[in-house]
Amino acid sequence: MQIPSVKIDLSGLRAILDAARIKNGVPGMSVAVMYKGEVIFAEGFGKRNEHQPFTKETISPIGSLTKAMTSTAIGELVAEGKMDWNETPVNKYLPEFELKDPVITSQLTIADLLSHRTRLSPAAEVSWMRSRTPRRELITRLRYASIPQKLTPYLNYNNTMYAVAGEAAANVAGTTYEQLVHDRILTPLGLSNTGFSQKALQKLDNHASPYYADSFSKAQAGEFRRGEYDEIYMAFAPAGDLHSNVFDMLKWGKVVVDGGKAEGSYKGHNFYTHSGGYPGYSANLTLFPDDDLIIAQLANIQASSLAVCADFFIADKILNLPIYPTGTQQDWLFDKAVKLTAKEYEILEGDREGITLPARVEGTVSTLPREEMVGQFENPLYGVITIARVIPHEDEGKGKEEEEEEEEEEEEEERLEFRYNEYRNKMAHYHYDTFKTVLEDLGVAGARLVSFEAASDGHIAGLSINFEEPDLVRFVRVKTPITATIAEKKE
Repeated sequence: MQIPSVKIDLSGLRAILDAARIKNGVPGMSVAVMYKGEVIFAEGFGKRNEHQPFTKETISPIGSLTKAMTSTAIGELVAEGKMDWNETPVNKYLPEFELKDPVITSQLTIADLLSHRTRLSPAAEVSWMRSRTPRRELITRLRYASIPQKLTPYLNYNNTMYAVAGEAAANVAGTTYEQLVHDRILTPLGLSNTGFSQKALQKLDNHASPYYADSFSKAQAGEFRRGEYDEIYMAFAPAGDLHSNVFDMLKWGKVVVDGGKAEGSYKGHNFYTHSGGYPGYSANLTLFPDDDLIIAQLANIQASSLAVCADFFIADKILNLPIYPTGTQQDWLFDKAVKLTAKEYEILEGDREGITLPARVEGTVSTLPREEMVGQFENPLYGVITIARVIPHEDEGKGKEEEEEEEEEEEEEERLEFRYNEYRNKMAHYHYDTFKTVLEDLGVAGARLVSFEAASDGHIAGLSINFEEPDLVRFVRVKTPITATIAEKKE
């Protein structure tokens, strides 16, 4: 490997980054830098779990950084003449992939899917989240999805379409998507610390546990909540299921730098960057191809903007980039990153509280019978929602705060529970025959309104939910009777 021609003093970098980690509310992270083919910095900071340090070798999910490996694996098949980017409709590679409009189905190519230029609503992803439904079956549901005739030249970031592209490539190769990436990317490049699924991740000795915080101030104070590993396979794995460490990410980045093209400019230097997020985790990879500079970062919390800001701080230091006209460097670590992270928490809180929901009409009551709300409701694209009646246990052993919360509930003797895929969430009366539920996963939450609808005979025939705001998605009652009453378990 070529030795850097410029002597770079990074002696104080570890202390600065660790202070920035605390200021930005990150429990643990790793940072590694490769410059002109040499690893010149690699450190771990904070904790990977309650007792053990987050080291430079610690393995953690990389989220959407998976997408680049998916597209590269597809590129291998294109190079062999088994697929092409722009001529053949994806449906020819994967017959299960159909949209409601056959014309659109006949037009979409692999390049359309990988370039995020289809107009499938990102809201459709909710039916793939925490779902145990096989990927191919989820793809067949897309035949009920409508997208506008005209494709957009603008970015419409879409995990579902990446899942379709990955599955199409796997079908062509006659294997699974995961095996395709393993055989075409991980093994040839020697990425021995990279693999799929949190179920596999937690078996590794030096892996990071997922964390989240109730607020930015609590994160800055080090008050984190440890989350559970996701035992459910990721339906859209081609969009974000890989885990890795910073050394494998540098190795991967070097491959891209040596053969890729740059987009964008930072102080006159070409670069490109991408982040990866997953509940409890985040990752970032920044490449300066003309300078042969690669910076990789992992962290065991999702709500943080430190990584991308730290990349530019490190680039300034290594490339000796000029100061801004004001005469001062951009304070990436203790100003910009802090402000951006605070904004992330503000958005998360807004999503949890439902600040975009219509104003609640006070003093209204539900007129439809609760017993009829219990049951299953189905939508051909989004699957099945189950409304269950939950009967709480007696109050014995409850703390004061828990008792006060229950007193605020409309009916203490029972409540409704919203079940969708593996989500299990309480429902609270909002107004009229509309109830509020919050889909939450390790601090990432989204408030939803569920409105029950009566047929002409007065009985509940369906419900609608704001999956695709401002439009509502309608679910029709499943006729088959089900048992949907359970006793609430005490922890």
